[in-house]
Amino acid sequence: MHKGGNSLMNNLLEFYHYHVWSYGKLLEHLKSLPSEVLFLEFDDGFNSIASLLVHVFNTDNYWLTVLNKENHKTNLLEIESANDFEQNFKNLHISIKELLTKEMDFEKIIEFTSGSGNPMSNSISEIILTIANHGTYHRGNVSVMLRQLKFQSVSTDYAFYLRRLRST
Repeated sequence: MHKGGNSLMNNLLEFYHYHVWSYGKLLEHLKSLPSEVLFLEFDDGFNSIASLLVHVFNTDNYWLTVLNKENHKTNLLEIESANDFEQNFKNLHISIKELLTKEMDFEKIIEFTSGSGNPMSNSISEIILTIANHGTYHRGNVSVMLRQLKFQSVSTDYAFYLRRLRST
């Protein structure tokens, strides 16, 4: 855990680190399954685990552009395996982490236009919580999809992350 400095800022950074850890753990698990699992089609919600992961990636990337005060461009991911997802998420998460570790005012308000064209504003702390919460929600979707395919999921609850931190 981060020590010293602003406790709220440290907690928010830690929650973002949890988001990164949990997707790393999920992708590591997906790499251990048959590669076709990512692309098997579903009738409800997202049509595959791969399409859900692309959605999460694009949403994290959207928030990076908001934090950077840039115009959002959807990255076209060429994904053939869990390794491809792992590398793309790793690069994106490094970019977000670098930006967050430079920022000192997590209550700074950023004004932007939503994907649907509406003017919005959020603090950096709200954006961090949004990224992590959105990721948690969709990891739950992946767990359900894996169970429907008769595969086990992987435990990525915050308590497991904290246990890992405290044991190192």
